[in-house]
Amino acid sequence: MNASSPDRPEPPTEVTQTAEPPSAGKAPDTLRTPPLTGESPKERRRRWRAERKQRKEAQRAQKRAAKERAQQDRRRRADERKRLKAEAKAKKKTGSPEAPEADEEQRAREAAERDAMAQLESADRREAEARTRAEEQRIAQEAERRIKEVEELQRQAEERIEQARIRAEEGTRATAQEGAGSAGRAGPETQVGAVPAPDAAVAKELSKFERRLGDEQRRAELAIEHARARLEEIEARALEAEARAVRAERLAELRANETEREQRLREMLDRISDAERRAREAEARARAAVERIELSPVTPIEPPAAVATRRAPGAPGASVNLNSATFEELRSLGMSVTQTGRVLAYRERNQGFKSVDELELIPGFPPGFVNTVRDRVAP
Repeated sequence: MNASSPDRPEPPTEVTQTAEPPSAGKAPDTLRTPPLTGESPKERRRRWRAERKQRKEAQRAQKRAAKERAQQDRRRRADERKRLKAEAKAKKKTGSPEAPEADEEQRAREAAERDAMAQLESADRREAEARTRAEEQRIAQEAERRIKEVEELQRQAEERIEQARIRAEEGTRATAQEGAGSAGRAGPETQVGAVPAPDAAVAKELSKFERRLGDEQRRAELAIEHARARLEEIEARALEAEARAVRAERLAELRANETEREQRLREMLDRISDAERRAREAEARARAAVERIELSPVTPIEPPAAVATRRAPGAPGASVNLNSATFEELRSLGMSVTQTGRVLAYRERNQGFKSVDELELIPGFPPGFVNTVRDRVAP
């Protein structure tokens, strides 16, 4: 019998709308989840639209996060450049002019270290993002493949169900027509007492097709469940990959902060060592100056005759106390600047003079000078 006979019922609507062709101008949605049991085509399309909207929102959120990370990186680099410029200006103002080449070399070395760390961090971040994208693409491809397999299995099962139903209906109609024709040709006894022989074969074939269809449906449901479990596993792995990427970014940020702290510590240590070096140089210069002063020859200066005639020995106000005399008073005794400094240093070091004869212990005085000023000084 012809399959296009008007007696054959129309196939179910769900079977004809399971695999919808993509509309013109739109890319096919390859990430659709499999149909649910008892779900109408309208509900399925609504659910697919909601899932597609969620995926687009997730993609936009990922793009926004990537854009924010890029902006943060740009701001951090700009702040670093500003800080370096400020430090360079401060070093120019406060740095000693004795070692400009060393400062320039130090700045070049620090800049090279910062560039190396920035390249390392960007390489690590790019590698983590590349791994995350590769994992997401692999997960999407796996989900797409599973969904396609499920859709293909469902389509084949529905086609087999439809073909079996059509064959069963055609066989039933053919058997009924043949039974009606044979009943018309047979006598009344045959029509009353005989049962058509093909009915048992048709019933057996129908039961066989029903069992086969049930098996196909069970296999299709098992495949759908397996695909759904696989999709959940893939989504869990994708979430885990995203968490690893976030941890990697956090680790890179902590590493950058640690590197910055180490760099500041190195700068402080360099400044401390520079200050210690300058202090040692100043101490060495001071010691050399003291040694030159102590080793320099002293020219004896005789007291002016006017002073000797003006102040007689033992006159009131003529003596100078060595323990309280000022620089000018000691100079008035005829001492040179070097001799006066040595007297003051000796007095400071020994906590004062106990006798005028202690002047002979100070180097730089000519013989007889102490006897000359003995009557004019007092301890």
